Amino acid sequence: MVLEQAQPDIEKLEQVLRQELLREWTAQGHNMSGKAIEEMDIVLKETAATIAMDFLIPMYAYYQETGVPASSIPFSGIGGGGRSLYIEGLRKYAQARMGLSSPEALSVAFAIAYTHKKDGMPSSGSYRFSQTGKRTEWFTEAMSKNESMIRDYISKMLSGIIQVKFINLVRVYQEKFKEMN
Repeated sequence: MVLEQAQPDIEKLEQVLRQELLREWTAQGHNMSGKAIEEMDIVLKETAATIAMDFLIPMYAYYQETGVPASSIPFSGIGGGGRSLYIEGLRKYAQARMGLSSPEALSVAFAIAYTHKKDGMPSSGSYRFSQTGKRTEWFTEAMSKNESMIRDYISKMLSGIIQVKFINLVRVYQEKFKEMN
């Protein structure tokens, strides 16, 4: 199979793609720990006619790609006294990003939740953290910006595989020709 023969080249391509995805992720102001890109799995699938590369990303990175409309924010603003995974996630974010104590972070989490409920995600104020002016489509942007590099890399990789297969085929026929003479 092609994938087995190209494993070293595929690993290099995956490394380059991770770097480019991280570059866009960071430029849009999302990067805090780099875990979104580290946790991403790249899965290659080969059929007789195609090779597909699937990117499996954490859900929060997916939401950074697509955004979330205000109507889909899981926060009503009415306290029910229970625990909300959404608020808990925002609290942890505020602690990690801003270095706040748990009570302070909880207060910030509610402020962010109210803003998300009004604006959606990304919020209008979050664009100030972006170097690109964008806060969504980080994956789409990175792949689009690197499309020709990806195409050239894959083309060279496949060309090398075809060349090796051709050389091996010629050797087989040369050996058979020698045996016949």
